[in-house]
Amino acid sequence: MFHGRKISFLWLLCLCLFVTFVFFGIQPAMGDAYIDFAIYPWDITHVSGIFLGSFLHASLAHFMGNMVSLFFLSLLFFIQFPTQWFRFWLIQWPISSILLFFLGIPGSAHIGSSIWIYSFASFLITTGIVHRNKQSLSIMFMVLLWFGGFFWGLLPIDPEVSWQGHISGAIVGLLLALTLGLRWNPRQSSTEFQKAEGNGIIKSGSDLDIYKQFED
Repeated sequence: MFHGRKISFLWLLCLCLFVTFVFFGIQPAMGDAYIDFAIYPWDITHVSGIFLGSFLHASLAHFMGNMVSLFFLSLLFFIQFPTQWFRFWLIQWPISSILLFFLGIPGSAHIGSSIWIYSFASFLITTGIVHRNKQSLSIMFMVLLWFGGFFWGLLPIDPEVSWQGHISGAIVGLLLALTLGLRWNPRQSSTEFQKAEGNGIIKSGSDLDIYKQFED
């Protein structure tokens, strides 16, 4: 069962990365016109950007940096929520973009999947703070270690960086961790979690079935 979930997760993650790659691949053929599909705050003539802007990237370095971070954070997400990755991605994608549409500065244009990255990172960090067990805290510190500039990215330091997008993603990740995250994985006391660890099992917050944590 766990092996099947792992395969499903990898297929969905690869599909998401592939679609983003396709968008990046067709950008050169569009020339500068691709920026028309960015997220333009408060501009109803560019509403399509809410759904497309996060798939676009300004350069290969921008694209690769986001894809590597998304892949790593997705693996950490899968450890705690093996059946919920696609559901989380599908929920945070439009909500974070809509929030950016209202929080962003009018006249600015926002592209890039870093808004997703901040949603995932904020979700995992909040989960670590809420659960405070060995697994969630380990994942939280791995996120902070990998993503050392997380908090700097929330500040208007670099005019070329969409800090409003980062804030939007972080807010959505925080709220989803405190709502859906607690439904998918109800908070356990440290004693309960240690007992589960000792038995080599963890509880899935989606269907409450029990499986071996390291089963192949």
